[in-house]
Amino acid sequence: MMTKTKTPQTAAPPAARPMSPLAEGILWAAAGAAAAWGQLLGGMYPLGLALAMGLSAPYALFAAGGAAAGYLIALPGPDSARYLGALGAVAAVRLLARGREGSCRDVWPAAAAGGITLALVQAMLTVGGAAPVARMLFTASEALLCGGLAAAIWAAWALPPGAAGKELGRLAVFGAAAATLAPFALGPLRLGWCIPAAALLAEGWRGRRSRVLPAAIAAAGALAASGSDQAFAGAFMALGALAASFLPGERLGMALVYFTCGCLGAAAAPGPKEAGAMLVSSGAASLLFGCMPRSWLALPPAAPRMRGAEFEAAGRLSALAGALEAVGQTVQQVVDRLPAPEEGYDWVTDRAAEQVCLGCGRRDECWGEGFGQTVEGLWKLKPLLEQTGSVPVEKLPWELCRCQQPAALCESLGRSYALLQGRRAAAARSRAMRGALCEQFGAVAGALAAIGRQLGAGQTEDEDATQRLTELLWGLGLSPTRVSVAADRAGRLRASAQLRRVALSQEELEQLTIEAGRCCKTQFELPRVSTDGAFTQMDFGEKAVYDAVCAECCIPAKEGQPCGDHAEHFCDVQGNCHLILCDGMGTGRPAALDGALAASLTARLLEAGFGSEQAARLVNVALELKSDEESAAALDVASIDLYTGRLTLFKAGGAASFLVRQGSIRRLSGGSLPVGILDGVTGDCRHASLWEGDLLVLCSDGALAAGEEWMEAQLSAFWKLPVDQLAQRLAQSAAAAGAGHPDDVTVQAVRLEKAPV
Repeated sequence: MMTKTKTPQTAAPPAARPMSPLAEGILWAAAGAAAAWGQLLGGMYPLGLALAMGLSAPYALFAAGGAAAGYLIALPGPDSARYLGALGAVAAVRLLARGREGSCRDVWPAAAAGGITLALVQAMLTVGGAAPVARMLFTASEALLCGGLAAAIWAAWALPPGAAGKELGRLAVFGAAAATLAPFALGPLRLGWCIPAAALLAEGWRGRRSRVLPAAIAAAGALAASGSDQAFAGAFMALGALAASFLPGERLGMALVYFTCGCLGAAAAPGPKEAGAMLVSSGAASLLFGCMPRSWLALPPAAPRMRGAEFEAAGRLSALAGALEAVGQTVQQVVDRLPAPEEGYDWVTDRAAEQVCLGCGRRDECWGEGFGQTVEGLWKLKPLLEQTGSVPVEKLPWELCRCQQPAALCESLGRSYALLQGRRAAAARSRAMRGALCEQFGAVAGALAAIGRQLGAGQTEDEDATQRLTELLWGLGLSPTRVSVAADRAGRLRASAQLRRVALSQEELEQLTIEAGRCCKTQFELPRVSTDGAFTQMDFGEKAVYDAVCAECCIPAKEGQPCGDHAEHFCDVQGNCHLILCDGMGTGRPAALDGALAASLTARLLEAGFGSEQAARLVNVALELKSDEESAAALDVASIDLYTGRLTLFKAGGAASFLVRQGSIRRLSGGSLPVGILDGVTGDCRHASLWEGDLLVLCSDGALAAGEEWMEAQLSAFWKLPVDQLAQRLAQSAAAAGAGHPDDVTVQAVRLEKAPV
């Protein structure tokens, strides 16, 4: 089974060091000055004024100062007077009525003051004969446009994530930024055609095609509003960004697709100058996108929105995990402090003396004058009891010749020694059970704590997508009882639906997956379907960035007997591919039983949400309690996040593993003990980042009978083979190379490939 997705997720970049207020103010002043040059609709310059209106104090004052300087430079006196007066009104309102940063207390009054002042100054210019009367209507429209842009800037700046209007505000700000950059050029390079395009490509690289489309439309519309000579550039920029977004995660492919669309745009340009500018700008945008640091492409974690029931459940899980951990620790501390019962051979002799000598007439003689002789004679019988468990009468030593009941004494010694052995075995089992109980408490507490943290992290629910998916399911007659569509903190969209019990064919399930993806504006993997009673549960997850192509080959030590190794792989609904390799100690049926038990339990626990280490702890307990005989198995668990390529390799006594990247081999080994030997697990956990084409090979110890260097040589020669052929070739070669020391041989291989879109 393979899972894949289009949304490459990377770890969130480290938090940047906050800038000083003065530095931020200077940046906003520069932004205001640049925005003042932005022209819309053939003569309006509303962007600098709108920026000062929409920001909160004190940044609005810096933006107003920068915009004033920009208007003085960019516009003639009569035209700049309107904006300077409006900016003065905005600054005055900011100084007189300061509100909390991010609130609307000082935004709307400032916006109103700026718009009214803009119209009043224009009216004064009209009355004075410096402007025509028709300019009044134009200015009134511009005042309304400034107010709308100010509202968009405030929404993008101040509203919390997920709030209504924030996304619309961001789109408007993105379009305004494109219009701001439109007048600036470095020779044939147009900044308004280059920088917004690079931003769109970055958004497409993240796989958020549903966000690329409106942002591309906003940028294209802003460029078209900036001037008719830029409309063609906006159209082809939007077309190129949308086409490139079909290759998420592929920088080179996306850059080539965008540059190709730029060439088409150059062919449609109104003149040679614009054609050259389009070619240069599209090439610069592709180059800028290709040189972006990976941290710039990472999506910030989405702000979670938790329902009350989820928050309460997360709290209860965390509290339950803490309570279980405390119970386990308390039980272990009590056990450690309790005095251990010390019952040795003295207990056997004392019990026999009580049973046989209590009513004997010669008791005082044996345990009085002859005390030392009697005790010495009883201790001489200890080796015989340890060897045979009984004492024949003829084996009694001469020190016990005075005994009047030799047969009864021998029988009592045998029974007492057998009872002592039973008490010792029971105490050992009790200690093992207490240790296993404490280990179970700890492992379950760790798993519950991890689940509680995941639930506590919250999800951003998409109510519109939930409504569309619900309508789709009702339209198909599936009668949903509960539907949810939400994005986790990494931005991965997941959908779940509980339906009345239904059975769907594979074709119907595939079609339902396609339609559900359309409703949620993404691509889903085939859902995990489970049926419980009268309900069917379907869980959808976004397609992953990578495919994990897996294969394994197991060869028993002797033909006709079961293999002591057990290997399996599967993918969970969280987009992780798990590979499990268990090597039961020894060969034959007992080893096969231990390997299969450890592998199946590990798989069930991983699928249920346990981590590798918690699963290994519970498997360790199961092997300890499986039987009175020693049971152990070397355990390798490789978990690959198919969204990021992040590898977590847990090894408990397993043989070395190998990571192959373009022919270069890296050995991954651990020195821990197998599970089932000690009361606890001493596993090693390794982490690595896998890339497209990387190969991971897990081996049992039988596969490395010829040495780790031998395996590296084999991998150097055959790593390009398909994984099924590679696993089979390596296993067969290892079995032939270790024929003198027969052991079970297992090779498990996985190669990471780019998932098709």
